[in-house]
Amino acid sequence: MRSGSGRHLSDEHGTAIAFHITDAESLPGRGTWYQLHTSHPAAQEIFGGWHTGLSLTRIPASELTQGPHR
Repeated sequence: MRSGSGRHLSDEHGTAIAFHITDAESLPGRGTWYQLHTSHPAAQEIFGGWHTGLSLTRIPASELTQGPHR
C-alpha cells in the first residue's frame, strides 16, 4: 500500500508492510477494488479492507523481509 508520500507504508523500523490481495471486484463506473490483508495487526486494523488500485504499489522481492501470512 502506498503512503501519503508515495512510498510503501512501513512500520516503525522503516520496513515496508506487505498487504496481500484476498479478493477483487470490478464495479461499473467505479473501477476495480481490491480487498487487502496484512499480518501486521495495527496496519490491518487501520488499512485492511477494500481499496482502489490507485493506493497500491508493489514491493520488490528484494525488499521483502518475511513471507506471506494470512
